[in-house]
Amino acid sequence: MKRIMVSTVLILGCNGQDFSTSKTIADQTQNLETSDSSQSIDQASINQQADSADTQEAAQNNFVDVSEPVSVAGAFLTCRYPETLDQEDLEIHVYCNVKGVPEDIEVESADFFAIDAEDNQLRIENVTRFEGEKAWDLVLPRAYLGIISMTAIIEFTDREPMTLSSTLAMDTVMSLSPAFWLGNEPNNLTDMDPTGENCVTFVSAIGKQNHINFTGFPSGVDGRMNDDVCSKNYEFLCRATSLQNPLKWMLSSGSGPFSNGQLACPDGYRFSLPMTSDEVGEVKMLIDQRSIDYNVWINLNDQNEENVFVIN
Repeated sequence: MKRIMVSTVLILGCNGQDFSTSKTIADQTQNLETSDSSQSIDQASINQQADSADTQEAAQNNFVDVSEPVSVAGAFLTCRYPETLDQEDLEIHVYCNVKGVPEDIEVESADFFAIDAEDNQLRIENVTRFEGEKAWDLVLPRAYLGIISMTAIIEFTDREPMTLSSTLAMDTVMSLSPAFWLGNEPNNLTDMDPTGENCVTFVSAIGKQNHINFTGFPSGVDGRMNDDVCSKNYEFLCRATSLQNPLKWMLSSGSGPFSNGQLACPDGYRFSLPMTSDEVGEVKMLIDQRSIDYNVWINLNDQNEENVFVIN
């Protein structure tokens, strides 16, 4: 088993607000009460503060280490992917908890929503709370890997409901199944480039057969991935950023080296890769429309450390 280190652009984030703040997903009126006075701040002032760079920076600084006591009462939602994940898993567990809430304040209920890059809100139905904790285990379909953020509507005892949000943090090691690779791949050949083959392609059915004929190594039904020289010019595999887009996969309009991947896909799509057997099947249908030995870049590489594959 090879290892994949998933290190996407998803970064730990928070929605820092005074614990007395009440906000629903329908943008209910919010009331903030300072510790020094009972002066009310109107909604326009709140929005102006939320938009200011200083306020955002202060919230981020307060969230650097949420295990430390919070000097001003505040509730923060943190959500992250698990530390380990198998490439063949069909579900993803996301772990969320609320910080900065006094211990004597109980949670009555919590509703969670996944927010994709197009701001679509998708309710998470499979939610389990850890007994005695303000923490939950959310079970998401595998297609949600790469979701941008989570939002939770939390109801407390003797408090108004609060809406808290967190961009997802992910630093996940995945066991890579050989079933997704061509036979004897990845092998990091240095024949064409002394730096080796450090970027990954998805090959067409004819390319797969040619690989079998040339190397003598058989490939499984889902075996389509191959490591290649990063400077070669191929098109890029793009995935829809909206989970509601019926056109899930497409190819970039142009080709280039692997390093161009993050800018290669059109609006509404991102450089990606198939993660499950079902998704491999979907991409095969797209790639095999071209009856040639054909390769496309997928978002997977081990340029920094051999055999530790990362998603950028």
